[in-house]
Parts: sequence; C-alpha cells; structure tokens
Amino acid sequence: MTEHTPNKVIYKNWQEDLFKIKKTPLFAIKERLLKTIGYDENFGWIYFDCNLKFTDKNSTYKKCFLVLNYHPKSIFTSDGNPGVNLSIQINDETPRLFVHKFKPRDYNKHKNPLNINIQKHLTFWDEKRKAQIAIWNGKKVKLHLAYFPQMPGWKFAKNSDFSNFFGIGPEGNSHWRVLIPRAKVKGFVEIDGTKHMVEGEGYCDQNWGNMNFSKFASKWYWGRIFTDNVTAIFADIHPKDGKSKFTPLFLKNKNDLLITTSRAKISYDFPAKSKLLGKNFYKKILLNHKSLNASAEIILRTKEVVEERDLLKIFHSPVKFSMLKRFIRPAYLRLNDEFVMTLKTKYGTKKIEGETYHEIMLTT
Repeated sequence: MTEHTPNKVIYKNWQEDLFKIKKTPLFAIKERLLKTIGYDENFGWIYFDCNLKFTDKNSTYKKCFLVLNYHPKSIFTSDGNPGVNLSIQINDETPRLFVHKFKPRDYNKHKNPLNINIQKHLTFWDEKRKAQIAIWNGKKVKLHLAYFPQMPGWKFAKNSDFSNFFGIGPEGNSHWRVLIPRAKVKGFVEIDGTKHMVEGEGYCDQNWGNMNFSKFASKWYWGRIFTDNVTAIFADIHPKDGKSKFTPLFLKNKNDLLITTSRAKISYDFPAKSKLLGKNFYKKILLNHKSLNASAEIILRTKEVVEERDLLKIFHSPVKFSMLKRFIRPAYLRLNDEFVMTLKTKYGTKKIEGETYHEIMLTT
C-alpha cells in the first residue's frame, strides 16, 4: 500500500518540484517546438476555499462560502492562458462568479510559472504572520484573507505521484500538494463598497504538471470534513485509461495522524443528473479504510447541487469555446452533503454527524 508522508516544509520553495522533472532530449525538443506554435501543455493551479462568518454586529450578512482559484497555467486547453476566478456565495444566495484573465506580460512563466504576484490579484506567504495570503481586488468584490495553518501540509510519498497511477509515462508528471489541510482564516470581504470583517476555516492545495490535464484524468471527486477534533480530506481520481483508481484519504484526530493512504475504498449509489449541464453524479458516497491505528467509514448524502459551471466558458471567447467543446466538455460541480462518520480507534468508537460539501471536476 502506498502511504502519504506529511510535508514539514510546505511554505517555501514549493514550486521546485516542477523544475526537477527530468526530460530526455527528444522530449525537450518536442516541447520546445510545440511552444513555438503556441501549444503549451504545462498546467498548474492554486486553490483556496473557506467557510466564513461575518463578525460585524450590524452586518446583514451572516455567512459566505468562497472558492478562489488561481490558474497560472491553463488546465484543460493548450494555449497556456492564465487567469483567476472567484466564486462567492453570500448567505444562501446563488453563487456569484467573477473572472480575471491575465495577460502574458503580467507574469514570468519561465522563471516561476506558479508564483502569483500580478497587480491586483495575488497570493503569497507572509513570513511575519506565518500565513498564506489570498487577495482579490475586483470592482464589485474585494477580499484580503490570511490562512493560518493548523497542521503541516500533506504530500504523496516519494515515487507515488500521479504518473505512477495513471500510466502517463516516465516523462509525464503531475503533482498534487495539500499545502494547508486546515487553516483558520481571518480578514475582510468588501461587497459593493462595504467592508465586512470575516473569520472561519479554510483549505489550500496546488496542482501542476507537464501535460494537458484532460489527457489523463476523466473525473476528480474531492472533499473535506472539519469537526471540532477531526480533519478528513478525501478524493477519487479516475484516469482516462480506466485501469486504476486513485483514492487518497487523510484523517487526523486533533494532532494524531490516524489514516493516510492512496487506496481508500469508495463506492457510489443513487445516480442523478445536474440540471444546468446535464452531468451525471451520485447522491450517496461511501468511503472507508482501515489502518494500523484506526478505521473510518464516511457516508455522504447529497442534499443539493449548489454550483455548476462549464469550465470552458470561464476563460474562453464564444468562438474558441465552440471549437474546443467538440473535444472536451470540462465541468465543475459543488454539492452540499450531510455526512455520518464512524471512527474506531484504540480509545473506542465515535460517531460524528454534520454537514459538509464535496466537489467534482469532469473533463469529458
């Protein structure tokens, strides 16, 4: 069984793995030739989300959920278009989507393709505050959030990156790093000119690689559960070849790391279809794993589809969208769930119930 290892140094030089990829001369020549005609298969993104409460006494807003996703490199297409998108849901209203496209001259892709420090929208590690900072400075919505890590980051053990699971060859590389499995989040959100102080909990991860993402993965389910003591992060990633499944599970009880695996058991029931995009998903997920220290069973039952997006439309013009949709139809779904977790340790059995969400990214 392939295990994960905690990454003790998670905030400095986290981009370096991308530049350690060894390439044969033939592969390097091919990559350079493709780039001369505007074809760039490298991808990368930096993902933040958080559940926040408004702390102003007189605020009419009570809560918000937001996803902030920096795309220094294109995920599904081969033009390398960078951008950043913000999805924010205030109270129980319909989520609002905002998109900003970067111009190529705004970033230096040769020196550091995953570093974002681009005018109004940026993320960086604040050494003084020991926090990852995420900023959005749009016309209707502005935010400045500090993510204070509550535990070390999480990466896959050596020789257990995506390429070993998906059969994409020794020169195909893709990496997933959970930089901040759980964070206390503090800062402000400004809506239509009014600033509101907020606080809550959040999560941050990064993905990058040297091939078109849609070539090796068809589905990616991921989610997390935060209770007072338990932190659980899970995913289910389906390769295009259909030969294997990649089902990582990370579970901590307070400071005790109980489960960390790439091979959790996961099954689905009650198929359904989203209304807007017509994408298939399941209303029930059963996840379980047994390790030396603990065993866990997690049942998720979907209450509603909160958000669904056609990812091609976010960053592309109508003309380009009409061309690309013939080959790929990437979609994003966010679903609100009720969960029941049964956790068995040497101290006994604990049953935990609550509400959370999970997300789905589809490339076909």
